[in-house]
Amino acid sequence: MHNGNRGAEDMPIGLLMALAQHEKAMENFSRLDARQMERLREFAIGSATGCEAKRRIDTAVERLEKNDTDFID
Repeated sequence: MHNGNRGAEDMPIGLLMALAQHEKAMENFSRLDARQMERLREFAIGSATGCEAKRRIDTAVERLEKNDTDFID
């Protein structure tokens, strides 16, 4: 169901692939509101290098595993 807000379809594929491997992180990701989704997208794409992008994705998954959204609030 698409409610007009940006959501998973706008997320970087690398982030979605990483989330798919971590059930709890994916579950918590699915509970994010539209603002948090946008901030997560910005966090993930805001890197200057491939190494930094991977680090940000790893950080996002680790934090979402713990239901810690402080990094995007």
